[in-house]
Amino acid sequence: MRKRDSDQSSDLRTGKERRETRPKEANGRNGPQEKDTQHQSSFLQPQGGGGLAKRMRVIADKEAAEGIHFNIVEMSGRRLKTELQKSNPTATPGCRKEGCIACKEGAGKGGNCLRSNVNYEIECKLCPERNRQAYIGETSRNLYTRAQEHMNNKDEESFMNKHMRECHPGEERDFTAKVTHTSKDCLTRQIMEGVAITRSEKTLMNTKTEWFQPPLFMIQSEVVRK
Repeated sequence: MRKRDSDQSSDLRTGKERRETRPKEANGRNGPQEKDTQHQSSFLQPQGGGGLAKRMRVIADKEAAEGIHFNIVEMSGRRLKTELQKSNPTATPGCRKEGCIACKEGAGKGGNCLRSNVNYEIECKLCPERNRQAYIGETSRNLYTRAQEHMNNKDEESFMNKHMRECHPGEERDFTAKVTHTSKDCLTRQIMEGVAITRSEKTLMNTKTEWFQPPLFMIQSEVVRK
């Protein structure tokens, strides 16, 4: 028993000595952590040939200031197989449903009206061809469903009813729709809508912009002859 106790006390002393002689880590709990003075910032480079990202990395390393470093990251692109492959090559990218304003001039004429998560544009066919007013929108559902909601909207302040009342009173409405862009997430879809509204050169039926942009102000002038 005494021998075993002495062996245990020897092991305890040995362990204590080991802990005391162990070097303290600079960034561990036993010592003060050193502040990282190297500031890194990532730069996303669209995918492209010619080794552009590699050349940009060389320039970033050469021109880097002290304590600042730019990390050049080349974004991945879509594979050629994804671009060319179709699950059903013989399928028509539209529908033949009655009342679909995207396919009223032919199935698939306005794009895939059954595709979800899209940006779209609705035009008034009653307006002169050189100055057709349009509405730009986005939806998480498909264009057929969203267009039906627009057509069946009884609100007098909806863009369709307001346009017909102000520009084509007493006439039967005639609108067409088309898919302008497909997205994978809500954020991209909303940003695309705001960009399309800002860059559009058409007279828009939209009453507001999206994505934190200023409201639209429309000025119309009329020539009155007496």
